[in-house]
Amino acid sequence: HRGGLPEVYRAKKDLDSAIDFFTQLIEEQPRNACAYYGLARSHIRKFQWEEAQNHARKAIELDPELTLAYHAQIFTYFSTSRNKKVLELSETLLKVANRIDDLEMSAYANMMIGTSYRQLGNYLKALQYLSVALKTAKTIGDKTREAVTLNNLANVYYSLGDFGKALP
Repeated sequence: HRGGLPEVYRAKKDLDSAIDFFTQLIEEQPRNACAYYGLARSHIRKFQWEEAQNHARKAIELDPELTLAYHAQIFTYFSTSRNKKVLELSETLLKVANRIDDLEMSAYANMMIGTSYRQLGNYLKALQYLSVALKTAKTIGDKTREAVTLNNLANVYYSLGDFGKALP
């Protein structure tokens, strides 16, 4: 996700200090889910997928409603082409996001479920979830999510050979 200490350290080109900071914080507060999330984000920025997955998983274990930790873990699976894991975790995130009324994460989860189904060749399910993601993104005014979802919808229509619908 955007912002936060990992991004500040990244901008300063000092991700090792971010990792040191969050590691120290975890030593002092071992049940701090946000510290594990910050550590996961720092490892993501260094393309250290396994470490990021492990820390995001721990953050979720400590706080099952920390939707940003799901986002981080989904990103790592997506970045390593583990589509079935993306689908599985996105479905879990969708349940959590809906339960706590987090529309931003609901849009993201629907988009990632749709994207996973597209990559797995289930275009009808992909259209179903991507349509919900687009509607939610429009509702909350998330132009970035709207654009990414439109791109994913275009990919599905392209795969179906329906080029007229591939354009908004």
